[in-house]
Amino acid sequence: MNKKEKTRNAVMVVVDEINKAITHDNTDILSVSSVEQLVAFKTVFLDVLEKIDKNNIPLKHERNLGISKIIIDQWPFSIELGSLIVKAETLYKEI
Repeated sequence: MNKKEKTRNAVMVVVDEINKAITHDNTDILSVSSVEQLVAFKTVFLDVLEKIDKNNIPLKHERNLGISKIIIDQWPFSIELGSLIVKAETLYKEI
């Protein structure tokens, strides 16, 4: 699997897990994030998917989403979705 496919898969997992957190009222995640923030994160990652699919990936210095910083600063390490988000953003930066 190449870097683009790996990144796309990681982003798809994040979008799916955000959807699950919202629809199942995951109290662990919703104790550190609002539904609105999760929807905003999901929107950013859906945009990333579109850029990957259209092979319209910006230059490396333009790929900082800023979500990882929020996760690292505000979420406990025990929340798996946080790790998935950081991984997906890191992969996107490295395509």
